[in-house]
Amino acid sequence: MSRPGEYPGRTPPVAYPAIGLTVDPVWYAVAFALSLIIGTLYHVLFIGLRGQTPGKMALGISVRRADRPGAPGVATAIKRYLLVIVTGVLGLIPVVGSLGGLVTIIDLLFPLWDQKRQALHDKIGGTVVVKGAPRR
Repeated sequence: MSRPGEYPGRTPPVAYPAIGLTVDPVWYAVAFALSLIIGTLYHVLFIGLRGQTPGKMALGISVRRADRPGAPGVATAIKRYLLVIVTGVLGLIPVVGSLGGLVTIIDLLFPLWDQKRQALHDKIGGTVVVKGAPRR
């Protein structure tokens, strides 16, 4: 643990002795923010402009709006990715973070019992996943 005056004007690192790790909260926040920004840009740009991420391209599937063919557009891709952003931010809050994890699991399993095979993030964004590349 830190001694008084050891970290003047700074938040002391958080220690996890069971795994031998010490984390500086400031760097953790920076890493989380960068991860959120990069992940959002990746998904929103690929899905919004192309209808496919590289992984979806490799699998031969694409995302489109439920009401029309083609790439869904950036606004729709943002709505679709909103659930991931919200559960990621909630994951930072003790106890509530566990609920965010539960929502993520439900989101990933939702297509198993949904008639349209849509995940929760697809329902929020008004999108469906289809076989093949999107029509332009």
